[in-house]
Amino acid sequence: MQTRSIHRLSALLAFSTLLLLVVSGFMVSASTGLPVPGWAEGGQVLHRVLAGVVALLSILVLAACWRARRWSWLKRLSVPVVLIVAAQAGIGMSLARKGVMPSVSVLQAMLTHALLTLAAILFFVSSRSFAQEVEQVEDELQPSLRSIAWWPSVFVVAQILLGSAYRHGIMGVIPHLSLAFLTAGALAFLAILVATTYPTHRPLKRVAFTVVWFTLAQIVLGLIALFYRVQAASPDAANAPASWLVLFTVGHVVLGSFTLAATVWMAIEIRKYVRPEAPLAARDRQQAGSASTLETELN
Repeated sequence: MQTRSIHRLSALLAFSTLLLLVVSGFMVSASTGLPVPGWAEGGQVLHRVLAGVVALLSILVLAACWRARRWSWLKRLSVPVVLIVAAQAGIGMSLARKGVMPSVSVLQAMLTHALLTLAAILFFVSSRSFAQEVEQVEDELQPSLRSIAWWPSVFVVAQILLGSAYRHGIMGVIPHLSLAFLTAGALAFLAILVATTYPTHRPLKRVAFTVVWFTLAQIVLGLIALFYRVQAASPDAANAPASWLVLFTVGHVVLGSFTLAATVWMAIEIRKYVRPEAPLAARDRQQAGSASTLETELN
């Protein structure tokens, strides 16, 4: 019963954070000179209302997690949620008092992505499917799959950071574009590796394909959003893009957050279902490899 309340509250928190991210995306687009629909302008009031809803839900999630005595690790997940919301509130008040500060706005955007990721992880780990017992598989790869599970998440965080810095006018688009290829390659490599190594393991295969589809969609949306920004910056008024095309830019931002959450979730699934290789099996494999090398040299 306790995990069910956590599951529902974290779903509401994730959805409210998603709406907050969408409104923030429109506000940033308008502040940087992109044409946006009339209904999307002046979203400060809606942004503050959503921020208040997120703050209230974060406190409720914290209370629900601390009531779940059997799952102490839920407490460790809920505390950063409240700390992030408190940091966002402080940054929001600072921006309202001092005006636009691009670097601080980038920090606020990164905190929103982190909050959505944590809310999504809380939603997944409090679900019934996560509590079900699923057979573990042996980590037979070299290097170990468990050892590289978290690295793609680092690339995604860096990619989101560079994209946010570009949207706020701190740097150009080249660093964001350059890292995009490396990030997409890292995500595709790990996801395909998981899906092909354990093709019959449903949880691992499902999350691997989710990461692949999110990566492909993110690339497509990113290219469309870049083309839209180039058109918007053109001095030729006749070629000005339609204001509704800003949806591709906002969608690219939102999907980046989804990709981060899916990548972190894939790492958690790997750590849960892929058990470390037994020392004896590793030693036998190393001895077999040494014997094969020696036989090759003798021949």
